[in-house]
Amino acid sequence: MDRIFILFLTARMLLLIGIGIVAAMLVGWYCGDSSQVLWGFGGSAVFCLVVSLAAMLFSLKRRHALKPGQERSVLREGVLAVFNVWFVALIMGGLPFVFGGHFTPVDAVFETASGISTTGASIIQSGMRLWGGVEQVGGLETLPRAILFWRALLNWFGGIGFVMFALILLPVLGAGKHLYNAEVPGLKNIYDQETSRIANTARLTLGCYALWTAVVVVAYRYCGMGNWFDAVCHGFATVATGGFGNYSDSFAHFPSPLVQWIAIAAMAISSCNLMLMLRLLLHGKFAYHKDEETRFFLGIVLAVTAIFTIQLYCTGSKLEYLDGTPIPHRLEALCRTAAFQVVSLISTTGFATSDYLTWALPGLPGLLLLIMVCGGCGGSTSGGMKVARVLVVWKQALGEAHRKIFPHLMPNVMLNHARVDMPLVRQTMGFAIIFVVVTGICTLLLPYLSSMDFETAFSCAISAISNVGPGLSKVGPASSYAWMSAPAKYLLSFIMIVGRLELYTVLVVFLPSFWRNK
Repeated sequence: MDRIFILFLTARMLLLIGIGIVAAMLVGWYCGDSSQVLWGFGGSAVFCLVVSLAAMLFSLKRRHALKPGQERSVLREGVLAVFNVWFVALIMGGLPFVFGGHFTPVDAVFETASGISTTGASIIQSGMRLWGGVEQVGGLETLPRAILFWRALLNWFGGIGFVMFALILLPVLGAGKHLYNAEVPGLKNIYDQETSRIANTARLTLGCYALWTAVVVVAYRYCGMGNWFDAVCHGFATVATGGFGNYSDSFAHFPSPLVQWIAIAAMAISSCNLMLMLRLLLHGKFAYHKDEETRFFLGIVLAVTAIFTIQLYCTGSKLEYLDGTPIPHRLEALCRTAAFQVVSLISTTGFATSDYLTWALPGLPGLLLLIMVCGGCGGSTSGGMKVARVLVVWKQALGEAHRKIFPHLMPNVMLNHARVDMPLVRQTMGFAIIFVVVTGICTLLLPYLSSMDFETAFSCAISAISNVGPGLSKVGPASSYAWMSAPAKYLLSFIMIVGRLELYTVLVVFLPSFWRNK
């Protein structure tokens, strides 16, 4: 195993983290943050940059090309590099929270894991305990701007994936394909790469991601969001489907219907495969309506939104936004409220305008959990199982049911009029089983680690592995995770990273066979 390659990639990612911390520090300086906060960010940046440059110089001296016939080694290095990068980022990305915001180490790890995994779950609330037993006065609104910007930047980095940045700068050692397969979420081989070279694909994808972010930021700013700082932070979180906001009342802080409809559209588009947007930009081909996965995803959104809207309109319940403002009992307002929450949860963004736990609708918890598990489309920044996997599992299950009636039938699983290879079908079925098993284990462990009921534990597990953020019961959209014990926070931090890297990339590292040379 080429450990120098892994060290080299990790050093590049540390350099990126250090540059990001410097950017957050400059934003904080411009916005007038205290010198104590700026010194904390500066020290964190210096530490990351020094460690990064030292590791990079060492690895450059020792780096060597792979010899022919080492393909299996390259595969293992690609997986281990991704694993290493994300968990190093988890530690280093928490330094600004500790030294700039005086978070406790466990809270810093949780907030960083939630940021880079684009989960959006937070421990920040009014009255939370900081390092040294100091009490935080006020919620998100009172935090330094450097902290808020760093949270948004973690979301944005995590959305596109740290390794995608590395692929732009690292067309060496022949491991690009395996890094791409370990990092990019969704089903493999269903969507062809836009170019034959993985580094070019990464550059084009990053360019598309950055352009789409700029479009959303500008739309937010000129359609009702108060200032550029809020527009940039919420734009980063929206495109990354991360959900970190700047206010305790989340998106209810922006009462403009136009801003909320823009957020709904942006979250939905960000949940679709980035390759479809890339083909639209490069070739002018609008293929969203031709993609089976996208059609199914939008069908779920429309169906669940219609169910909630009709129920809210017929019940006549008095609803409120998260800031306490009454929601008018008008069809547009109710449809917007339902659509916002449905798109936010199925895209695994986690923004909220209203506390859906107060809606008191029949079947609401079950529907919400189902769309949280489903998630967005493959090749997007969303979490969850991914719609493509849900389709493959469903079609394979139907095929097996048909075989009970016609034993000699050999059904094919088709997606976008193309046959899905059986190895990929088996991998997808295995993913679904592991998804259920990990969720079950996490659900059973959480009540022992921190006092909570089953509903809270189950929704916490689903929310963490699907990278959603809010859940049910004690972790609803109006609550935070601050009340949990340190072991529970560490467990959920690990599950969030496991979910972001799509289970296999992390769990395979714990197999003894992974470390065998032969």
